Amino acid sequence: MRRFWLVIGALAGLNLAVAAALTIWMPAGIARGPAPPAFLFAPQVAPPVVRVPRERSTVQFESRVRTVMLAEMQRLGMPVPNEPGPRREIGFDGQTPGTRARVERGQDRIPGQDREVNAVLTPFGVFRAGPTGLLMVLVTLATFAAAGTVALYLMPAQLNRVTQTVAFSRTKSLRLGIIGMLAYVLAAALVFVLVALVTGILFAILVSVLLAAATFAGLVAMALVLGRWLRSHWAPEPRSPIADLLVGVLALFPLGLIPWIGWLFVLVLAALGLGALLATKFGSEEGWSLEPLRGGF
Repeated sequence: MRRFWLVIGALAGLNLAVAAALTIWMPAGIARGPAPPAFLFAPQVAPPVVRVPRERSTVQFESRVRTVMLAEMQRLGMPVPNEPGPRREIGFDGQTPGTRARVERGQDRIPGQDREVNAVLTPFGVFRAGPTGLLMVLVTLATFAAAGTVALYLMPAQLNRVTQTVAFSRTKSLRLGIIGMLAYVLAAALVFVLVALVTGILFAILVSVLLAAATFAGLVAMALVLGRWLRSHWAPEPRSPIADLLVGVLALFPLGLIPWIGWLFVLVLAALGLGALLATKFGSEEGWSLEPLRGGF
């Protein structure tokens, strides 16, 4: 039992270190530091750091009304109040040519506009830089573990059959991975066709939701398999599916946060899990079989 909590503590510390590096050190380093050497990253490949708005652009309602009124008064040739000197031309964007030029140069920006922060794109979401992003990573980890625990209670027998299908065998893993990847390709093609038809957008949303639910169930199954394997080597006690899931999630999550490699790692695990779900007919007892047709021969 003590070894189990030591493993949990070590994995929790690993998650915290990776989350801190991802949301604090890496975005700040990329923003301040020079571009990476050409032999490390291809020039056409963008780093996993994106820019997201800090908050929505907020301009006071009265100011916007006044801007529209001034533009309309100038269009009708009426005198503009509070405009000393020769009349200045105001466009329908509410800016004079001089103001527009200063804004393009980065001056005289309206407070609340164009405020952006660094964010890191991961398979588990987009996390902003700084302490807020660190907190969101930890909240996402806790949500993943809690939702996985709920899935254990909702479909224990199905997940057990799926995990029994997944084995550390090259041939079997390759077959399940190919099934999962083909399912993703077919689902993406179906969603594209439904969106192109316009009238099938609701069905495209339904297909996307079902695919996301199946992907989550597959990742939970893979976390169970990974946690069971790790605990058998490090902490065989206590024997509990929740303990297996907790160890598996704490081991899977930080690996998915690693730039570049995390996307490939999660994609492979998701394909294996989805392939196992499909191979077992979503964890059903009978599975896929042609036995019912044999009575007709």
